[in-house]
Amino acid sequence: MPTVSIIIPAYNQQEYIQSALSSVIDQTLKDWEAIIVNDGSTDNTDIIAQEFIKKDSRFNYIYQDNKGLSEARNTGLKLAKGKYVVFLDSDDILDTQMLELTTGYLEKHVNIDIVNGAWDQIDDNGKAISRRFGPIIRKNYLYDLMLTNLFPVHSLLIKKAVFDYCGFFDVALNSHEDWDMWLRALSNGYKMGYLNHLIAHYRIHPQSMTKNKQRMINSTCQVLDKTFKPSNIDKIKLLDGMPIYWKYQVNSCFYRYRYIIDSRDKNYFKSILDLVLSCVMWPPITFMYISYILTKHTV
Repeated sequence: MPTVSIIIPAYNQQEYIQSALSSVIDQTLKDWEAIIVNDGSTDNTDIIAQEFIKKDSRFNYIYQDNKGLSEARNTGLKLAKGKYVVFLDSDDILDTQMLELTTGYLEKHVNIDIVNGAWDQIDDNGKAISRRFGPIIRKNYLYDLMLTNLFPVHSLLIKKAVFDYCGFFDVALNSHEDWDMWLRALSNGYKMGYLNHLIAHYRIHPQSMTKNKQRMINSTCQVLDKTFKPSNIDKIKLLDGMPIYWKYQVNSCFYRYRYIIDSRDKNYFKSILDLVLSCVMWPPITFMYISYILTKHTV
């Protein structure tokens, strides 16, 4: 059984997938398997992937009709044999020591189930274009995950047992499926730790999914509504003297306010009502968020 299963969903990434797969081969920890899930690509992704399969038997290859990122990751999870799991999108890169450092951390800290490390942003050519981000260090990761998605998916190493218990990625979500997954894991009592090393490189390019702002905002609201549906209320506890549920309500209104700003559709009166209610329920935090949005997300 390999120590780590690296799951690599791929859809029309012929420009970048070679770099992603090369970063897997270059890992200092050699006890891994990589599962490439070609999600119906119509470019040369298949040809490039087949070249790596011929060179290294640790690569496994699955082709499926286009079903979306969550389905592709879930296909990989169903086949994964490793004790730990890493998700690598086919346009991103792992640092060479990623597997060695993260597995070493979890082996040492047996009470931790997920470890996050630092990452940076790179351009089309793999050149760093940002400062180093992270690692995210928190006393309570669930609290902060309610406010925003903290991590690129490939900056985490996760025990496979987490997925065995919590289930796989939600295919009903158009984006933020990873955020939903981490919220579910931490809500069920799994623990997260941090590793103070640069372990992942996140590529910024014109085809990045995260460029679709409206889809991201809508999915944010979906994730929050799902996390705090009535059947989950029993899991809610007090943090910093304020119920998590109200922090969720404020954050949900915050993202719906972004919808007001970004939407060209006039049917956003519920968003306005949510914003007003948020101002009444918890004005300091709401106004802080509105100020942030006005300065960061408007032209």
